[in-house]
Amino acid sequence: MSFVYPEFLYALTALAIPIIIHLFNFRRYKKVYFSNVRFLKEVNEQTRSRSRLKHILVLIARLLAIAFLVFAFTQPFIPGSASDAARGDRIISVYIDNSFSMEVEGSGGMLLETGKRKAIEIASQYNATDRFQLVTNDLEGHQQRLLSREEFIETVQDVKLSPASRLLSEIMLRQLDLVNTEPDVTRRLVWISDFQKSTSDLNALAGRTSPRVVLVPLKAQRRSNLFIDTVWFESPVRQLNTSEKLMVRIRNSGDIPVENVSLRLSVNGTQKAISSFAVDAGSFCDSALTYTNTGVGVQLAKVSIGDAQVAFDDDWFFSYSVEERVNILSLTGDNPADTSAAVSRLFRNDPFFKLESRKVSQVDFSSFPSRHLIILNEVPVLSSGLTDEVVRFVNAGGNVLLFPSIRSELSSLNNFLVQCGAAGFTGKDTSAIRPAPIDVRTPFFSRMFEREPREIDLPQFRFRYISETRSMPGKEQLWKMRNGDEFLSRYSKGKGFIYVSTVPLSEKAGNFSKHALFVPVVLRIAEWSQGSGINMQLIGRDLPIEIRSTLPGGDATFQLENEAGDFSVIPEMRNTGGGVSLYVHGQIREAGNYKVKKGNDLIAGIGFNYDRKESDLACYETEEISKILESGGMSDFTLFDKVEEGKGITLEALDDTREYWRLCILLALLFLLAEVLLIRLMKQ
Repeated sequence: MSFVYPEFLYALTALAIPIIIHLFNFRRYKKVYFSNVRFLKEVNEQTRSRSRLKHILVLIARLLAIAFLVFAFTQPFIPGSASDAARGDRIISVYIDNSFSMEVEGSGGMLLETGKRKAIEIASQYNATDRFQLVTNDLEGHQQRLLSREEFIETVQDVKLSPASRLLSEIMLRQLDLVNTEPDVTRRLVWISDFQKSTSDLNALAGRTSPRVVLVPLKAQRRSNLFIDTVWFESPVRQLNTSEKLMVRIRNSGDIPVENVSLRLSVNGTQKAISSFAVDAGSFCDSALTYTNTGVGVQLAKVSIGDAQVAFDDDWFFSYSVEERVNILSLTGDNPADTSAAVSRLFRNDPFFKLESRKVSQVDFSSFPSRHLIILNEVPVLSSGLTDEVVRFVNAGGNVLLFPSIRSELSSLNNFLVQCGAAGFTGKDTSAIRPAPIDVRTPFFSRMFEREPREIDLPQFRFRYISETRSMPGKEQLWKMRNGDEFLSRYSKGKGFIYVSTVPLSEKAGNFSKHALFVPVVLRIAEWSQGSGINMQLIGRDLPIEIRSTLPGGDATFQLENEAGDFSVIPEMRNTGGGVSLYVHGQIREAGNYKVKKGNDLIAGIGFNYDRKESDLACYETEEISKILESGGMSDFTLFDKVEEGKGITLEALDDTREYWRLCILLALLFLLAEVLLIRLMKQ
C-alpha cells in the first residue's frame, strides 16, 4: 500500500480526541427508584454492562470514521508496478489518431470527435499540476512541448483529420523523446485510435522497455469502403484526336458486394466519360473509361467514384501530356559514308516528328532534355562523355535507339551498353540469316497492323552483332532471329528505355533500312518515346518530380501551384543532366492536380493523391489486441476496452493502480451513520 500524500497521516493523532472523551465520561446518571431494593444490584449491573458496550461501539465507530477520513486525504493506492511507487508529478503523453480512417462513424459520431472527447476526459482525471503532451500523426514541432491541463484541452479541440499516416512504433519514439527528458516523474502514454491493422505494428513493440501505455480503442459501426487504387492507360501513347482507354482499379474493403456505382472522368474540368461498376466484397475490379483527346499539351485529369462511407479516397488525380510533335535527335558519325540515310528519309515528310541530325562531334548536350528520342545512327565510337550524357537522358525519362556501325569499336560500344544496363556484344556474324516472324500479340506490335499479317516478307541480314544471351532485369526481346538470337531488344533504365538493334542500317549489313517493316518499327519506337505516361504521386512520399527541362536562368524559378491557382510553392531544384528534379519536402498536404510552371510557362502537371494505406479499414478487435499483448509479454501495455459502452475512463484504468480514497470516504460515512444509529437506537 502506498500513499499519494503520506503527510496527511499525521492527522491520525486526532484519534486521541474521542478516546479522551470516552475516558473521561462526563455523562450524568439519573436516579432510578425501585419499590423493591431486592433487584437493585442486578439492574445496576445490567445497566452498566450495556452502557459500557454502547460506549465502546460508539468509540470504535468514531475512531474508524476519523481514520478513514484521514486515509481518504492521503489517497492510498496499490501501484501497478514497482516503478509507479513514487507518484509525485505526472506527465501524460496522449496520442490521438487523426488519420483518414478516423473519419468513419462510431456509436458517438465520427471517431475522431469521440477520440477528442476521450482525450479531454482523460485530462480531467488528473490534477491541475500534472503536465501533458499531445501527439497526432502530423508530428509537428509544437507537439514536442509539455502543456498544462487547460492548454492541452484547448489544443485537443483544434485537432483535424490529416493525410499523414504513422506506425505506432513511430508515435512511441516521438512520445519517448519528450517524456524521457523529465526525471523523477510518473510517465504515462495513452493511445486513442481505431488501431488499423495497416498501421498498428504492435508486434514490433514487444520487448521494448517503456512507461505504462494505455490503449483506448475506438470502434466504428461499419467498416466498408470503396476506393480507387490506381489508374493506367491501356496504350503508352497519347495522341490528338485518338481514342483512349483509361483503366481504373477499384477495391472494396468491406464485406458487402456493391453494384451500379458511378465512375466519372474529367479532363481539364470537363467531363469526358462516365460509367458504372460492380465489385465483390473484399475484392477489386478493373473498369474502363473510353474517350478522345481533343487538345494538346498538359492535361489535368480526375477520376471519381460515388462512395458515401469514406470520402478521401474517392478521387484520383493525375496528369499526362498530349504532344504536339515528337522531337528526335539523330547522331551520326563524322564520315557521311559510314551512316545510313534511312532515318532522315523516314521522318522527312511527317510534321508530327521533328528530326534534327547532327554529327556526334557537334552534339550539344544541353539540348538533350528537350528531346523525346535520340537515335545513335551508326556512330563508330561512343565516347565516355557521350555515354554519361545519354545515361542521364535515359534515367530522366528519355529514350534511345541504337543502330551499331559495321566499323563500331567493340570496347566503346560494350561500355556504352553496360552503362545503359543492356547486354553487351560478344562478336560478329557474317552468315546470311532472317529474323523470326513478328509476334503481333506483344504490346509493342499490337495494333501496328490492321489485320494480322500472314506469310509476311522478312528482311535478310548479312552482318550482325551477337548479343549476350543472359537474362537481365528490365530486358524485353521485341524481335528475334530465326535461330533464337536477338535482333531488337528493349531495356528499361531509370524512367526511360534504350532500344538496341544487333543489325546496322548499312546496306552492307542487309536490307532492313529499305524493307517495308523498317518504317512501322521505327515509327512505333518514336511514338512510344513521347514520355506521355501518367504523372502522379502519393502525398507524404516526397519523391522527386522529374521534369524534362532545363534550370531557369536569372531570377526565374519553377513554381508548383494547384489547379485553382490559390496555392503556390517554390520547390527545391536539382539539375540531373537529363532534366530537372523538383522536391516539395512535404509542402503538399491536399490532394489535387498541380501545375509545374517555369516563369509563366506551363511545363508539366502532376496529380497528388492521398496514400491509400488508410483505405483498408480493417482494424484489430479488442480480443486480437489482448492476444498480441499477451503473446508478446507486453506487461507495460494496458487495454481499456469499455469505450463504446459509455463507461468513463478512470484514473485507475489509466494508471493501472487500485486507488482506495473513494472507498475510504464511503467507509467514513458508513461509520458516522453507525455512530448515529448506535446513539439513537441502542438502549442502555
